[in-house]
Amino acid sequence: MRTSLIPGLLLFLFLALTPSPALAHGGMWRGPALRPPPARSPRDPPPGPGGAVTPPPRGIPGPTLTPPSRPGTPPAPGVIPGGNVPGRAPGAGASRSLSHWSYWWLLNRERVLGLRALQEKRAGSETDVRTPGFFRGAGARNRTGTRRELTRGSILEVLRKAALDRDEDVSTGAILALGKAGDEKAIPLLIRLVRAKRAHSSVSESAALALGMIGAERGTVRPFLLSVAADPKVRTRTRAFAVLGLGFLGDSGAIPGLFSLARGREPQRDVPACAHLALGLLGDEIVVPNLSRIVAREGPRREKDDVLRAYAAAALGMIRSRAALPVLLRALGDRDTAVRRQAVLS
Repeated sequence: MRTSLIPGLLLFLFLALTPSPALAHGGMWRGPALRPPPARSPRDPPPGPGGAVTPPPRGIPGPTLTPPSRPGTPPAPGVIPGGNVPGRAPGAGASRSLSHWSYWWLLNRERVLGLRALQEKRAGSETDVRTPGFFRGAGARNRTGTRRELTRGSILEVLRKAALDRDEDVSTGAILALGKAGDEKAIPLLIRLVRAKRAHSSVSESAALALGMIGAERGTVRPFLLSVAADPKVRTRTRAFAVLGLGFLGDSGAIPGLFSLARGREPQRDVPACAHLALGLLGDEIVVPNLSRIVAREGPRREKDDVLRAYAAAALGMIRSRAALPVLLRALGDRDTAVRRQAVLS
């Protein structure tokens, strides 16, 4: 918890905020787009004995096998040792060259096919349409509206049902999608999932985070998240995600409660550390003096914890206030490595 939780939580926060396809629970990573390999003209196979031409092998070219080498010897350039080959069971001991078409296609297929642009073009049509009954059930036969409204409504309805899926990966993926979509109709469902005793821990954590990501109904969501964060009977990680949800909510009325959680006597640092991050997510410069005193080791004994001071420095970087520059510059000479590192990043 001393240093590993800082990059982990920051990475989770930025992935949840950005619209990239990489997202925890059900997300997918896409690497940088690679340029297609240079075009190669087909070559005739060399003639065999007696002038006979050897026919080329059928099917997809075989994998580039990694030659045996001594332990510790780096692999040959352009070859991924142990890489999975499309159509071959993992661990088969074969690998393909990076110039093989399958790698290029996996990284560039979305750009080539243009599926996202096509979906946005169709969803952006403002023509009134009538929803077929076989798509949404008999009760929606007479429902009309713009294509964008109907498309969004249909997707959110499916996501609400998927949030109750028995598989926690499906459920958490749908929950975070509802949070990013800002679906206010999902708030009662998410509150129920946070309090569900039989729910998987990742489901409760994701629901608490999604409540803040929706960013609406603050009069209901803020008191609920504060009550969850302050309840010692709730799992520690669920409480920590509820605190982060308060940061995503963007309601400055949560500042007193967050400072109370940051200074509370907790057996673990999860909740106080997330309280510092939530103060940074709010982005209100009113908290800069308090966070600066924490970084400078001024204040109560609990605020002199070096790990929490590093989190306070991270929060100052999120707020991006020039008023925090003096204390961050002084922190570059701090005795603690985590504090110095985070001061540099902030």
